[in-house]
Amino acid sequence: LSIYPNPLSSSTTIEYKLPEPALIHLFINNYLGEQVQVIVNEYQAEGNHRFIWSPENLLPGVYYCILKTKDGIQTTKLIKL
Repeated sequence: LSIYPNPLSSSTTIEYKLPEPALIHLFINNYLGEQVQVIVNEYQAEGNHRFIWSPENLLPGVYYCILKTKDGIQTTKLIKL
């Protein structure tokens, strides 16, 4: 799971690679652990995946991008300026 640019101002690119097809839950939480946006909630094919995320409605601050599959969870901190 990688995010760039980070810190971000208007948009950022979220990338990840799946070694096999999987049900994906990709979402953003605020620093309190509250879910503020769901980016992906679907079954996806193996391979590289990329999304442009524009957090227009979110205040500046610290957020967490969370990728959840049956194999585990990956979390990356991101900062909105």
